[in-house]
Amino acid sequence: MPRRSAPPRRQSTAPTRDVILDAAGRRFAERGFAGVSVREIATDAGLKNQASLYHHFRDKRALYEAVLARGLEPIVTMVSASRTANPSGEPEEGFVERLVDYLAAHPHLPRLIQRAALEDRRYLPSTVAKVLRPLYTEGVRVLA
Repeated sequence: MPRRSAPPRRQSTAPTRDVILDAAGRRFAERGFAGVSVREIATDAGLKNQASLYHHFRDKRALYEAVLARGLEPIVTMVSASRTANPSGEPEEGFVERLVDYLAAHPHLPRLIQRAALEDRRYLPSTVAKVLRPLYTEGVRVLA
């Protein structure tokens, strides 16, 4: 009797690292650091097993840091560019619209940031501070 093969996997055009970060971002936003297993993230990313995830990230903490950094770095860049473009202290034209557009394109990010600041810092105090500090620093510079 011929053996049935599994249905072909849908091939993603995104690099595996980005697929993992997308899956982890959604999961961490939904349930926080402690509420998500690496196995769930690997499954959501379409990996054969969680060992494949460890090829890209040292551990769950490193994955969490990468997810937060990837989401926050563009915001930090926007805030910094706003200060550079308009040193008078007035809001840069279009800044708020660009920020809202970015957050709309990444709907899990506001919840992820909220969870990081209010819940996950219990488990990862130095990680959350390290990742959120650049946003705080640039925000203070803009307001100064």
